[in-house]
Amino acid sequence: MTNVLEVGCGPKNRWFKGSDGIDIIDFGQLYVGDFLTFKFPRKYKILVAHHLIEHIPDTIAFFDKVGEVLEDGGTIDIRVPVLPFTQAFQDPTHVKFIPGTEFFAYFTDDSPAGHCYSKTKFKIEYSEHDRMEWELHLVMRKVR
Repeated sequence: MTNVLEVGCGPKNRWFKGSDGIDIIDFGQLYVGDFLTFKFPRKYKILVAHHLIEHIPDTIAFFDKVGEVLEDGGTIDIRVPVLPFTQAFQDPTHVKFIPGTEFFAYFTDDSPAGHCYSKTKFKIEYSEHDRMEWELHLVMRKVR
């Protein structure tokens, strides 16, 4: 049993060998279903959401669910295409366009709105374009 869950893992668990995965299509991963409504039997230390958040209409519901699934102090590893690059909006299944790190700040104590949008608060631990200019890599930790 691993302590890593890949959400929207696709045809294989691509990022962490041996991780648990969930996707709405059965690719042979551990869980098949909608992440937002799935009842997980346990909590995870690391949640991986690579090229997923731009496909989910309700970002607040997503972060609420992440808070439920992550252990206290656990981390979520995020990769998303960002504006102004065409990768952010060329895929017809993208339902939102993410400008950058400031998008994720709404789920922290330092939210531009003055309050955290999700039931669980997170802290941005890392944010950088580490592989490609158009891809934001962000790591957030569950703080409460």
